[in-house]
Amino acid sequence: AGTLHYFLLKDLFYLFLGRSRYVLRVEIDLGLEVFYIRVHSEVDLADLTQKWKDNKPGKVFVDQSCIACDACVLTAPKNFAMHEEDGHAFVSKQPESPEEISACKEAMDGCPVEAIGDFGDKE
Repeated sequence: AGTLHYFLLKDLFYLFLGRSRYVLRVEIDLGLEVFYIRVHSEVDLADLTQKWKDNKPGKVFVDQSCIACDACVLTAPKNFAMHEEDGHAFVSKQPESPEEISACKEAMDGCPVEAIGDFGDKE
């Protein structure tokens, strides 16, 4: 099993090599845990020019590097939703209350590919 995981990691690394952010996903045979290994490059921000059109206008947005892991939807369900047909998350409602702002920040910090930005009002 170790050799299989090594080759899976190697292949995934090469697959994401051309992107500004890389995410490798490894599933362990001995349980249901999934581990994300994050490898950062020089730029670790969501790309405003690549934001999904489904995002509600405002400060928070999801860009096209989203891998549909559902983490943001689980963390801030009042503000993020999953586009079932295209397989990506988007901002369904801009945060208004302090609780929603906090949940969106937590979702942004927890995004494994850093596809969530909080400067959408800059365009």
